[in-house]
Amino acid sequence: MTSASLIGYGILFGFGILFIAIAHTANQRYSHHTLEGFVLAGRALPFGYLSAALFVSWTWTTSIIGSAEAAMQYGISGGINYTLWANLPFLLFIPFVVRLRRLMPEAMTVTEFIGERYNPLLKDIYFVFASVVAMFVLIEQAVGVGMVFEGVFQIPFKVTVFLTIMIVTVYISMAGIRGAVYNSILQFVLINILFLLIIWVVLDKLDLNQIYEVLKQKAYAPDRADPGEMLRVNSIQGFKYGIIALVVATGQIFLDQGWYSMSLSGSSTKNMVWGLIFGIFILWMPIPLISAVIFGHGSLSLSMGVEVASSTSDWPLYFMSHFSNAKYEMVFAMLIFIIGTGASAKCLVGLQALFTVDYYKSKIKRDANTREKIRFGRIIIVCLGFLCAAIAIALEGIPLLQIDTFCGIFFAAPCGALIGGMYYDKMNGRVALVSIVLGLVAGFGTWLFRENGWFVGSILSLIVPVIVILAGALFEKDRYNFYRLRQYRG
Repeated sequence: MTSASLIGYGILFGFGILFIAIAHTANQRYSHHTLEGFVLAGRALPFGYLSAALFVSWTWTTSIIGSAEAAMQYGISGGINYTLWANLPFLLFIPFVVRLRRLMPEAMTVTEFIGERYNPLLKDIYFVFASVVAMFVLIEQAVGVGMVFEGVFQIPFKVTVFLTIMIVTVYISMAGIRGAVYNSILQFVLINILFLLIIWVVLDKLDLNQIYEVLKQKAYAPDRADPGEMLRVNSIQGFKYGIIALVVATGQIFLDQGWYSMSLSGSSTKNMVWGLIFGIFILWMPIPLISAVIFGHGSLSLSMGVEVASSTSDWPLYFMSHFSNAKYEMVFAMLIFIIGTGASAKCLVGLQALFTVDYYKSKIKRDANTREKIRFGRIIIVCLGFLCAAIAIALEGIPLLQIDTFCGIFFAAPCGALIGGMYYDKMNGRVALVSIVLGLVAGFGTWLFRENGWFVGSILSLIVPVIVILAGALFEKDRYNFYRLRQYRG
């Protein structure tokens, strides 16, 4: 075992023990759990805790890597479009979750809303969507961490992936949402310190004038179909990339129960709204914008192509080595690990809420008490942790681009019925189900049978359900009484 491997294992086990100890402390402090306390922290999180937790939840490995790749491929518009369009769904999510909190003050999950608004069948369908999206994001984070640690520390991919997921699984199963929130305070501090340290080290040697000159050379290269496009903020290709980021983010936000659990845990509606605004828009947005310029455009100045940056394991090896020594490559790897664990925790929090609140009561034991539900939630999250680890390990060496495209279409289709059901009183379960099916058919059909159809397919998977819902309203006479939702008792 090399010295680098020892340091890598030290990071994994050192932070793993620390995160679990923090969760254990939280669990001891709130040892007499109510169901609401275990799943939503008693709806008592203050603004500061909530903002930090939401920032950590939205800071993914792709916040750095994805924005950098967009900047390398689309120039100035790449990072801007990634940041703005990926955040746009939160402008819809904030009023959505505010209305959910007011209409169903005792609801803890989005699937409870679906069950009351539509029918049990659709509730089960959305349960599957919500579970799959959370598992996908969790696996994606673990794969990113595994690739980086294999490149920097020579630790086998399988080992890193397994340990990363198991660390998060242990502290979430132990303390529920409080395990994620309490750890997010430390993760928030560490992410910002490590990120700023890396940027400071790189900027000390990076020539910004050289970056501009290289961008200009590439923008006016002979093989460019649209000369100068890489220097324009309103690039058409960058805009198209932003639209895809919008489609993918919409499904990942609206279907992931983790976002509802984190948001509804705020001590008031005001704290919830300002926590989302501050954590997502003010704290998070500088991360991808800075990453696009420093990592993306900086890589172009080193004559690195997009193919070099297509794997996260290449970043510390091909980029950081040009500006620093091996210790800063390790700092970068540490940053990716902390980002990966923080984002993964939100996913497991959502899965735990779904199975603890909904599944056990509706599918296994209707008269279950709080202790039985929490015990089941802890057991199932451990099982899901092992399942996600196994899937992530099986993805070693498989490009994630096709998986991302598939999931973008798959997760976008149910969003129309979900959002429409919150506001539109002329919607029913039949129209909602048809809109989902036609959205999936249109999206996957275009992707599979049209050359380069991933862009149009992604758009159709989001737009077709909306058209179906509007058309269905023309033939619907009955109107849903939203007051019925206020009578819901979990």
